[in-house]
Amino acid sequence: MSFIGVSASKTVIYTNQHHSMRPSFTIFTKYAPISFVLCLLLALFCANIQAQTCDRVGWVSSVEPGCGAKIVDLDNGNIILAVSGAENLLGGKTFSFAATAAPPPIGSCGITGLETVNLSCVSEILPCTVDFLVERSKFDIMSRGFKAAVYDGNVQKCSWTFSDGATATGKEVYHVFPYEGVFTVTLTVQDPWGCSLVESKNIYISGISEACQYTIEVTAVNKELFASIANTSPDEHVLSNIKWYFKKSGQILSTNAAFSMQLPSYGNYLVCADYTSSKADDGQICDATMCQQIIVSEPDCKRPFNNPTNISICAPAFVPVCSCEGITYNNECEAMQAGVTGWWAGTCATVSGICAADVAIGGISGSPAIGYTVEFNNQTFGDFEKIQLDFGDGSPLFESSNWTSTSHYYSNGGIYRVNLEAWKDGACVSSVTRLLTTDAYSHQFKNLPTGTDYVMPGDANGDRKANMYDLLNLGVGFYHEGAPRPNAHSAWSPQFAPNWSEKVGGVVNFKHLDCDGNGSINVFDTDPLEQHYAALKVTNQDSEPGLPKVWVQYNNNLDTITINPQIPAVVTLNADIMLGTPQQPALGIYGLAFALQYPEPVEHNPNVDYDDNSFLGPVNHILTLNRDFHDKRQLDLGIVRTNGIKTGGYGRVASVAMELDFIIIVDIIERNSSNIIPLTSVVSNIKAVDEKGNEIKLSVPVTLDTIWLNVLDLTSSNKSVLSDKATVFPNPATDQTAVIVPQGMVVESIEVYDALGKITHTIAGVSNRVQRLQTDQWAAGVHTLKIRTSEGIIEKRVCVIK
Repeated sequence: MSFIGVSASKTVIYTNQHHSMRPSFTIFTKYAPISFVLCLLLALFCANIQAQTCDRVGWVSSVEPGCGAKIVDLDNGNIILAVSGAENLLGGKTFSFAATAAPPPIGSCGITGLETVNLSCVSEILPCTVDFLVERSKFDIMSRGFKAAVYDGNVQKCSWTFSDGATATGKEVYHVFPYEGVFTVTLTVQDPWGCSLVESKNIYISGISEACQYTIEVTAVNKELFASIANTSPDEHVLSNIKWYFKKSGQILSTNAAFSMQLPSYGNYLVCADYTSSKADDGQICDATMCQQIIVSEPDCKRPFNNPTNISICAPAFVPVCSCEGITYNNECEAMQAGVTGWWAGTCATVSGICAADVAIGGISGSPAIGYTVEFNNQTFGDFEKIQLDFGDGSPLFESSNWTSTSHYYSNGGIYRVNLEAWKDGACVSSVTRLLTTDAYSHQFKNLPTGTDYVMPGDANGDRKANMYDLLNLGVGFYHEGAPRPNAHSAWSPQFAPNWSEKVGGVVNFKHLDCDGNGSINVFDTDPLEQHYAALKVTNQDSEPGLPKVWVQYNNNLDTITINPQIPAVVTLNADIMLGTPQQPALGIYGLAFALQYPEPVEHNPNVDYDDNSFLGPVNHILTLNRDFHDKRQLDLGIVRTNGIKTGGYGRVASVAMELDFIIIVDIIERNSSNIIPLTSVVSNIKAVDEKGNEIKLSVPVTLDTIWLNVLDLTSSNKSVLSDKATVFPNPATDQTAVIVPQGMVVESIEVYDALGKITHTIAGVSNRVQRLQTDQWAAGVHTLKIRTSEGIIEKRVCVIK
């Protein structure tokens, strides 16, 4: 699409080089009379003149009146001189254009050697494209530079996201990633003319930077610096011309591939290496410079970590700790994120007193090549009988009631959560935690250990909830024994417990499985779990192909169950919970937990049966639990083995018997105006584990097993008598019964007569269509009900049995 602007001195053709929805031109000179413009348009149209396209982009370097404009072609960097069509251009302007060759200007412009052109198309609109380049940083291996491939960052607005919570704006941005991994970097480009495009690229961030098939590794243990150059390629390369130096001072440190030295003081150091790498087979040479910054600081109470994105990694749990700086934090995690390196369990108002556990971290020796040896000094005071030191690396606990110092070897660098607990039953209990950083390079935000690690009785998987998933962990740790929890109780509050040596799936310490705190994991640990149980939060689960399925299979041997409302009977749905098929068996199963959503007419507490023929085997080798939440129509079930042996195959996991409530059935019929009710049971929130506690993926079927409930019609012509419109159920009754009338009819009052015709009970002001009657205090025998309704009086008889 083309447009034409006309001035008194020239004609300039403007075009839209992008798409028809964007405006096509913005630059005009003083316009000629409209009649002249229309005539010219018609003439050009009749002559079939083809308009040119503004297919080039330039930047106006300078404008000299009478001589033209110097323009930098932004696609190739060439400088051209526009001698015509540039009268309205200003210096510093980015624009789209088309040009034709023109002779050099006549006169004393003094401009030579440049390509001279006439501008035949001028537009402010820039190409609607999106792309960006990624540049590595020489000085920070976790950093990258990003440059958008746009022509003018002032009008082509660039917005960036880095999939770590950080954002940025601008044509060129610089970002420090918080940890190693793959990040999706997304650039959005928008301009005033309707362009809006998005481009995403996956960027791999590694803690190892490479240059010429080598990388440098720099760290410090206390004030001893360790530096080396490491080959990152399987091909053989030869190093030469090595020179290590401090970037700031230029001081030469070494000419060897690896060296160590004592630093003069604590502080920030930017250590660099120049080197030449030559390929052994063809002698190809590569020169490189690599730098790495390290912070060498003296151990103290607070050593903030670099958290570039400022994202909180902590769950909102209130498990307070008092830091070494005297500030109470909500939990360990928040203290760590603030850079605190030591804290006591409890608020600052409660931890001080006549007894307190404390440990000081002494000298650290070693190197990344040989590991690290750390000295610990006991500074505990007070009346304690037991002291336990957890080194934080999964090694056996150090236990002694009388020790001054001990040392421990760490094979790998990192940040370790060292915990010392001291207690005396019935007296003092104190817990102190210190963060140990082995070396300067390891002092990174990504290496912080997880917290908070206190026990909530009944929470056996550390998610601050008590539900069926915790039962699975109890089965994993069944029969194990460890340190009992000091002053253990079953209240739902954080309790400080010594760590055990084992973990579920390498994550959750077995001390969480000891729900009652007696030092042994057994069936009694289900008591706190049941005490604090909260229903699984049900979410819809989609069927996933290729996975073993869990589903409900009705075994009433009928597709349809028919009920006569005049002779209501107890109807029970019998169902099996099934797992796997011959074609798709479930393998490696140790435990299974899920939520069963049952049909609305089902009464409270469906009966669950686990027997010796169930999928997970004999009942003397399994731990089971089920909890009913009738208001949610939800039954949570869990079953896990206790013998440490997983199983596989397919079959029935458990049987469930569900009795139907006739009153609810009547409500459903009148609500939906249908006597046919489909009954389905949905399995969701499935979690299965192996014998180590590792999760196993299971799914649900696409189609659910269904039983249809058919209630005979109450409104047929032979049921027109008023007394037939009321139903009393159950009848005979024991503790209670109910009077039910159809939709549209209302029970106003009920009088109850005994066998001698004496009124024994009166229920007035009902105004409902369903009225429940408590019959537990009625005498045994037949009672007559005189039911006053909105359509008249109905008499019914009910038999009360004891």
